[in-house]
Amino acid sequence: MHDKPLIVLYTHKLPYPHDTGTNQRIKTLVAYLRQRYRVGLVVPTYHVDIEHLEQDYDGIWYGSRYDSLWNKLRWQAGLRIKRFLLQIKVGASVLCTGNPMARVNVHAAWQLYRVCRKETVALIIVQKILNTVPATAIAHHLRIPVVLDTHDLFYVGKASKPESAIGLTASNIHTATAQDELSLLRQYDALIAIQHEDADILRRQLPSMPVITALHPIKAIRKRRSFQNPHTSSLLFVGSASAHNVDALDFFLTNCFPNIVGQCPDIRLDICGSVTATVAILPNVHLHGRVENLDDYYAAAILVINPILAGSGLKIKTVEAIAHGKCLVTTPIGIEGLVGIHEAVVCVQPELLAENIVRLLRQPDLILAYEEKALGYARNNLTEEMCYQEISPLIEKLTTKRNIA
Repeated sequence: MHDKPLIVLYTHKLPYPHDTGTNQRIKTLVAYLRQRYRVGLVVPTYHVDIEHLEQDYDGIWYGSRYDSLWNKLRWQAGLRIKRFLLQIKVGASVLCTGNPMARVNVHAAWQLYRVCRKETVALIIVQKILNTVPATAIAHHLRIPVVLDTHDLFYVGKASKPESAIGLTASNIHTATAQDELSLLRQYDALIAIQHEDADILRRQLPSMPVITALHPIKAIRKRRSFQNPHTSSLLFVGSASAHNVDALDFFLTNCFPNIVGQCPDIRLDICGSVTATVAILPNVHLHGRVENLDDYYAAAILVINPILAGSGLKIKTVEAIAHGKCLVTTPIGIEGLVGIHEAVVCVQPELLAENIVRLLRQPDLILAYEEKALGYARNNLTEEMCYQEISPLIEKLTTKRNIA
């Protein structure tokens, strides 16, 4: 008999490797939840990397396999059977939607239904809005509370539709509107926003919906080092191959880095993460690919850059840089959602990045001052207690309400 309630996370893909902001957030949240709950994971398709996550979850279930000809045939045959069974057991709402933001994976939906029937599930947490339709239909049918961890707001509260929709791959996504997003958001029992600005937007748009904020907690890390010669030191950029990172790095390498090298000829740029697959070999640029532990790269960097040009949600790379006590140079988009962060980072418009980086390289004492401010901000604002203080009360309220009902 299990002594802890079970929470099931429902994701549109395996949250691994941990080199993306989304996957880092999920990993950190799950580790926190497991202090008080069991946490299971439902993903659409089997992947060999599942084994890397087995110690992080109390159970992992996948909807189907698609890794051989035989399994592909089974996938296609099972699709019709599972679709029919879901419609019979849950109702047409589990699959039928005209909403262009919705993505329905029948195999994953069927697996979620089976897990919720077999196990005593206290709560379903859906990762990202794309999974809304099957998850909420199953949750409502089985009377299980269901919460959305939003990660991003794509249209609601956004003036620019193309930038807001980056990362959504449905073929008809460009026909979506803020009302389409709101109609999906209304299907939940509560919403988790990744930053305060998103939470405020959600509360204004959905005044009757419970909304909490959960930032990304990270432990402040101080690694003492002797200050290096600014002209032989490195800048650091860390990022996945998401469109936002690719565009930001391309902008920096084209419009900023040549000017920096022209004034500091021996400066180099270290780039870590899957974004390196999109970068050509250039002078003074060192590509390191995916790195399991970035501590040494952060410790060695004289400055960390995040020249982000577009995006939504919380920038995990910003949080990570300041938690490592680094002087971060970024854009206004790079600090969205972090209250009172301005004094702890160098925040400038994209066209001023090169000018400010050169200025900092010539003022080591100023860099050290920003490092101290960054550490202070992390210690005061990014602890687990600060970032997750609203989650447990929400879960308790939702599960208690269900038990009473």
